[in-house]
Amino acid sequence: MSFLFSDANMFYSAALVFVVLLFMVEVLGLLFGLSLVGLLDDIVSVDAKADLSATGPSELLSWLCLDRLPLLVWLILWLTCFGATGFFITSFLLAGLPFGVPAALHIVVSMIFATFLTAKFGGGLAKLIPKQQSTAIDTESLVGSAAVITLGTACAGSPAEAKVTDAFQQLHYVMVEPMENDNFVKGDTVILVQKGPRGWLATRYQ
Repeated sequence: MSFLFSDANMFYSAALVFVVLLFMVEVLGLLFGLSLVGLLDDIVSVDAKADLSATGPSELLSWLCLDRLPLLVWLILWLTCFGATGFFITSFLLAGLPFGVPAALHIVVSMIFATFLTAKFGGGLAKLIPKQQSTAIDTESLVGSAAVITLGTACAGSPAEAKVTDAFQQLHYVMVEPMENDNFVKGDTVILVQKGPRGWLATRYQ
């Protein structure tokens, strides 16, 4: 235990502990009908991808596999690679040196190696996640789609989570609030009308 929480390994231990916490939060969320993986991916990555050009940043995202993996899965993979690389460096490489190495230096080296390892293993991991293999869509194409409230009660100014399937049969988790003076509860079917400041504005399915 002293090795795991030594000054040299504190950041690496924290990264792996955070991975465990994320896993526990995801499992607990699924018990209540909430997928942190799907929700975070739709809030951040789908809209971000739509704004990228065909070169530059999009090529970097592709190399990092961010266009094929849910954002939370990618983060867990990177943190795992960072923690494992850091422990390897401090255990087998630095231990044999006759002089000390600044923590900031081996942390930066671990981050670089973690990024390359994530890019290497991310492609293989993406093949195990079928929904990420189909074509990425612009969120505006969800206009008119039917969504089902999965968690919470939606009212004006207070959105709730809903799930919707796009034309490529990909499942998305989105935040929804009613356009009219109405309340949506778990199990209600609604129609997505337009994007709003807090998610989607929707009307009840008739």
